[in-house]
Parts: sequence; structure tokens; C-alpha cells
Amino acid sequence: MKMNSETNINIIDGLAGLFRYPGDFDIYRAVSELWNSVPENFPECRSELLDFRALIDAISGERLEEIYIGAFDVASETCPYIGYQVFGDNFKRGEFLVGLKIMFRENGFTDEFDLPDHIAMLLKFIAGVAETTPEVSDLVSYAIHPALEKIIASMENNPAENPYIHLWRAVRVIMTDVAEPIGQVEEVSG
Repeated sequence: MKMNSETNINIIDGLAGLFRYPGDFDIYRAVSELWNSVPENFPECRSELLDFRALIDAISGERLEEIYIGAFDVASETCPYIGYQVFGDNFKRGEFLVGLKIMFRENGFTDEFDLPDHIAMLLKFIAGVAETTPEVSDLVSYAIHPALEKIIASMENNPAENPYIHLWRAVRVIMTDVAEPIGQVEEVSG
């Protein structure tokens, strides 16, 4: 796996933590600690984390919680569920969720969320596996990358500045170090 360095694993794990509800932890400290741990050979990732921090510093904690809820709990086009982003809400997503549960179990990984396709859960899994198996590479190439592109495009097309776009972009940077993107997201009807 391209990402088997301890540094990359820590970055992926740190990014996963930043996708938690901001009222549940000190997001300001967490993003600063993560930024300090990202080496200079990841300038795009460092820049996105710095931009995220600057934007959240400029708003209240309550406003950040509102933005989080709006982006992740209300707006389907930016929800953090990778299977939903790729397959929509249909049987293919159900198959994807079952496949993730099996992959987690086979690797001794315990999921922390109701649905295993939450980006934080997937990042924790990838960091926990610590090497790219064909399954992890496929997960990143065929599911995470297309979902990231869809979410980022949706946020870029929204005139309201959402600080979380910078976290999504940071994930895109580090996931490219795990596996290359392949294909495009196909629109799913029904």
C-alpha cells in the first residue's frame, strides 16, 4: 500500500476524527494538532486544514454545529455516507453496507456508527488496516473517490461558504496517496 507510513495512517485517523459532531469535542484543538502532524510534503492537505481552521475560527461554536447539521444531516448531496453518495438509497447501497460489515469483521474492525459507510468510519478502517489490500484499494478507488468528487462539487456549487469543504478536500488529497481514483459517479434514479 502506498500509505503504509505511520504518518499517513495518523493523518487518515485524524481526518476521521474531524468528521464527528463539533459539539462533542474540541474541534479547534483537534484540527491544530492534525495540521501540526501533517508533513510539509503534503502542502495541499496542510493548506486545506489551515483554511478549515481559519473559517471555523471566524464563527461561533453554535454556528459551526448548525453548518455541520445542515451539511451532514439535512443535505443529501453532502451527507457523509459514501454508499449513499455512490448508489443512492436503494438495494445496491444495502449490498455495499453488508459488504463493508463483512470486510470490517474479516479485519477484526468494530464499527462505531449505525451505518458503516460514514466517512469517519471508513477512514478509521483504512487507518486501522494500515496496508492496502485489494479490497481497501477498490473501496477507495470505486467508492470513496467518486463520492468525494460528488460532495466537493456540490459544495463548490453552493454559494454559502462551508468550512467542511476543506476537510473533504484534505481527505481527497490523502486518499489519492492510498489509491488512484477510477471512474465517475453515475447518477442513480429511484
